Amino acid sequence: PPISDEALRRLCASGVDEVAALAVYDAVRHNAFGLETPLLGVEHGAAFYETAAKLNHSCDPNCLSTRLGGNFALFAVAAIEEGSELFHSYL
Repeated sequence: PPISDEALRRLCASGVDEVAALAVYDAVRHNAFGLETPLLGVEHGAAFYETAAKLNHSCDPNCLSTRLGGNFALFAVAAIEEGSELFHSYL
């Protein structure tokens, strides 16, 4: 979802440039991973993992990702040749 007017107003009131705030929000929104407790269906927020944000999507991924505590874990689900691109599902 787009940043709320209230959140943008607060950022700008604290001295953050509006263009910079929108750029950072957009980058995080498109690259952050949800932090949730799957068994309880509770979402705690989101985290940005710089390396994981570079993974591409595939409907037939060769990796699965999960968040363990505050850490990001990536597991191979198929044989991956050295130098091959890693894919996970965004869904």
